[in-house]
Amino acid sequence: MYSIKAYYKTGDSFHTYDTTTTEGGWSRLDIAKENLQRIRTHYSYYQHKNYFGYLHKDQWEEKPVPSYIVEDNYMILLMLKADNEEEYRIYPAWCGHFERLYGAEIITISDETMKFEV
Repeated sequence: MYSIKAYYKTGDSFHTYDTTTTEGGWSRLDIAKENLQRIRTHYSYYQHKNYFGYLHKDQWEEKPVPSYIVEDNYMILLMLKADNEEEYRIYPAWCGHFERLYGAEIITISDETMKFEV
């Protein structure tokens, strides 16, 4: 199984901290890779549409917005693919006033491996 682990900064008006979140659980690596690219494109579009969009100002001027990026009631949602290629909608945890995405990676999940930290 494959998942995508996203690394981002979050917080509130008084403090910030780094965190992670994991999306998905796909048996197909090709679907996980496509979803990773969708996350990258979505975040670029999200930056363009928000107050810090000057970083990517020219990137979206003449490009069509992919169908997997959905604007709904002032939110910019993302459609990810399931193994059966049907799409489902998420609002990424790394998108918000205090959030900044650092990056994301595909990780493997196995019932035989576990992790513990103290």
